Amino acid sequence: MTESIPASIEMALRGETMRLSTYIESALFQIIISGNVANGRENAINFLRLTFGEKLKQAKELIIQQAPNIYNEKKLLFQYLNDICKFRNVMAHCPFIWKDGDTSFFGFWDVVVPENKSDFQYIDSFKYQLQDAVANIKSMGTLAVQTIELAALFQSHVGVDIKFFDQLQTEINKRQQNG
Repeated sequence: MTESIPASIEMALRGETMRLSTYIESALFQIIISGNVANGRENAINFLRLTFGEKLKQAKELIIQQAPNIYNEKKLLFQYLNDICKFRNVMAHCPFIWKDGDTSFFGFWDVVVPENKSDFQYIDSFKYQLQDAVANIKSMGTLAVQTIELAALFQSHVGVDIKFFDQLQTEINKRQQNG
């Protein structure tokens, strides 16, 4: 049985979004680890529930605290990352709805959290033009490169030697081998 064209497009969109997301999240993760190691708080990090948005929030806070000059230079990058977070989450978590083979747009249902947090959340439908989704993915590629560069700049600023990450990987490998 052959795959439908909408299903192929959906897999390509989701796949590329998540691939780029891993680069961005890895760089944010490095910022979080570097910032906490520089503060002597390497054991205080709770890794279990760090969503994309939480990684972004924590990385931003650490850069503001420890390198405000870098934050001021890269403030726009954080805005773009916040903007792309919603798109990334749709790609990761929401089912697509295609209309009768029309691949120029797709819809999805998502939970809406009102700005006034005391109001009730609700489910609503949204629509994406395929060309806008592709443009967002292209933007994510640029953001991935910029976030990786930011992580390297921040690590250099706080004086965390990249060997720390090599040591961390060695420790992880040992633990995996020992079960």
